[in-house]
Parts: sequence; structure tokens; C-alpha cells
Amino acid sequence: MSRDWFDRRPVLLLLILTAGLWHQLLFSDRFTYLHTPDLTGQVLPWMQVQAEAWHSGEFPVWDPYVRGGQPLLGQMQPGAAFPLNWPLFLAPLDEEGHIRRRLVDLHFGLIHLLAAWLAYLLARTLGRSHFASILAGLLFSSAGYVGGVGWPQMLNGAIWLPLVLALWHRAADRHSWPYAVLSGGALGLAFLSGHHQTPFYAALAVGAFAAVHVARNTDASLLRRLALPATLLGAALLVSSYQLLPALDYGGDAFRWVGLEEPIGPGDEVPYSVHRDQRLYAVSLLGLVVPPLAFQVDTFVTWIALLGALLAVATGWRARHVRAYTFLGLGALIFSTGPFSPLHGWVYSFIPFADQARSPSHAIYVFQLAVFVLPLSEWTAYSKDENKTLRSGSMEYVSSSDSARSPGCFCSAERQWARWRPSRETPSCSPRCSPFFWPH
Repeated sequence: MSRDWFDRRPVLLLLILTAGLWHQLLFSDRFTYLHTPDLTGQVLPWMQVQAEAWHSGEFPVWDPYVRGGQPLLGQMQPGAAFPLNWPLFLAPLDEEGHIRRRLVDLHFGLIHLLAAWLAYLLARTLGRSHFASILAGLLFSSAGYVGGVGWPQMLNGAIWLPLVLALWHRAADRHSWPYAVLSGGALGLAFLSGHHQTPFYAALAVGAFAAVHVARNTDASLLRRLALPATLLGAALLVSSYQLLPALDYGGDAFRWVGLEEPIGPGDEVPYSVHRDQRLYAVSLLGLVVPPLAFQVDTFVTWIALLGALLAVATGWRARHVRAYTFLGLGALIFSTGPFSPLHGWVYSFIPFADQARSPSHAIYVFQLAVFVLPLSEWTAYSKDENKTLRSGSMEYVSSSDSARSPGCFCSAERQWARWRPSRETPSCSPRCSPFFWPH
């Protein structure tokens, strides 16, 4: 591993800043993210059942309270196989034997700290400065999809994409099998998270890079070009099999509600009309910079990040990673429109299990990561001989003085509470109260 990934001062600064953005969940018991019926009536009971099993000295494999009992691993969404959930379930219960809400909120906040660090690793792998990498980590963890999604099973699957890509870049650049194994292991860990949707889009993203790797290295034999992608795939399947095999077995006997009037039967494909209803709507493109206009999912990337990405594309197009992440971001954005793009239709038709990822709008998080890791404070412009690089200094538009004067830099607690509906006992928590966010 590169020492850049573990630079103590930049990483510590990143974690402190991210903790500041998530201070409501990390340092206070007056806020909670458990403020919707799905979270309080489905996710929290799943956590309770698993916590009870762990404290009884058993691994949680069975939920006896719903319809005569259901396998937790088979359902996937409870996240029973996700290692980062286990410390939460092993934590002391309250006096009545219930999982502590304070610890559930703290766990949710700590996951965002991990997301910030993983995005930082990817930015450093791509050669970004410490400043740009810290900003990428802050934005990925606290804005857009990762900053706004309320379901922990979705969040836990989405945060691993930066690590998967960072390790793949090292594997491809060095033709390193160990890095390919680690990249596949990170992808497999994403599938253990509790929901297949965001890991599936992560698999498409790293699969696109792997396909380019195979197509470009024409000097090597086909077997050698396929070696790294095959290693990644094998590691991913090996790590995720503990979750995917029970899910495949249970899915063959289970009915699934997918937003239709009736559930689909065992083995049935999710109808294409469901993907159409769960697509990214055109109005959500305005939500890239104006959060209230987002629909279906949180598309917000902040005007700073979007402007920085556009400048990077305009001035550093010859840089390989700038081109790669531009195409990755545009591809994810086009795919998220669902049936309105041929790309989604091709994936739905030819990629196994693509129909099961029924919300193409959630692929927006891949686009957002691409925007966040494109250079924000400096960019690389290649000279004609493609050997020299010219690095610019800090951009004026992200200076602290400009940020302090901008009307789009602060949001008040009152506006924050107005946007996130409070629960009966505690006000709910919004991650958006940061120097980078539009006021609500």
C-alpha cells in the first residue's frame, strides 16, 4: 500500500472535517437518522434480531418474527454478513434488552468517516494533491447519494466503490495480482453490505475499466490481458459467496415486492416498467446544484465540485485519468436515466441479474464519485511530447475567503430541521450543514 494512503496529517484533517459535518450523529444524542417508516419498522427490527442473536452466542441466520420465519442471509438487506455491522450488534444492549439508538446513529456516522477516507485514497491514487483529495473525501461522504441516502444497507454498499477502483488502478498499472485480489475482495465486501444494487453498479464501473484494460494492451496475449480481470472476478465471487449463495437459494422460492400492485414470483425478472419508474428524471439534473429539485435520489454534487470537474475536463483532457473518469461519469449519468438510454437497455438485456437492480437512478453515485475525484485544486495538462506535466496552483474559486462570502455556503439548523422531518422524541439529522452546501 502507498504511504500516501496513510499520511497522518491529511487523513487526520479529513476525518476531523468529516466528523464536523456529521457532528449531530457522532457527538450528540439529540439527533437520529431513524425517521422514516422503513427505517423504524424494518431496518431497526432487523438490527434488533441480529443483536439478540449475537448476545445469545449465535450467528444471526434466522428471523422468526415475520411470516413464520425468514433467513436473514437469504434476504440480504438485514446485512447479517457485513463485518462492519458486527461490532454494533455486539455492543451492550440497554436495560430492556434493546439495541441502543445512540449506538445505531453513531455507527451510521462512522460509516461516513470511512467513506471519506476511501474517496481520499482514490484521489491520491489518481495523483491528486492532498487538498483536492481531502475535498473529494468530504464531498463523497457528505454530499450527493452517500451523504443523503438513509438506508444503511445502501450506504454500506456504496462506500466501497472508491477502494475497488483505487486497487484496480494499481493492479492494472503494475500488472499486480495481489492488488487485483484486493480489488475483487473490496467488491465482494460491498456485496456483503446488505443490498445488491449499489454493489452491482460498482461492479459495472470496475468492469468498464477492466474491459478497457483488455482492449488496450494489445501487445500482450489475450490470456495475459484477461488474467487481472479474472482474478478480480474470482476474488469478488469468493468473498461475496457467503451472502450471494443464500440469497440466490432463497430468491428461488420467495416473492418480491418491486413497486407493482402484486409481488413478482420466484425466478421472475423485474419488469422493465419498474426500471422506467425508478429512473433518474430530467428535473433531477437541476438538482446537481439546487438540492430541492432532486427527485428519486439525491443528485447534489455542489457547484464547487461541478465547476472544478468542468475546468479539469477543459484544461486537462490529455490526462488519462481525466478522460477515464469523464467517460465513467457520463456513462453512469446516462445509465441512470433508465429506459431513456440505450446503455441501460443493453445492460438489462445482456448482463446477468441486471433486472434485479431495479432503480437505475441509484447509479448516480458513480457519476458523483467521478465528479468529486476529478481535480479540484490542480490539474494536469500534457505538453505535445506527452512527457511533461504542468501543474497549476490553487484555484481562486475555492479559496477560504470566497467560500466565506458565498451565499451558498451555509445552512442553518432551522432550515435543516425543516427539510428533514423530526421524529417524536428527537430531531432528525441532516448531513448538509457544511461550508459546501446550498442552504435549504
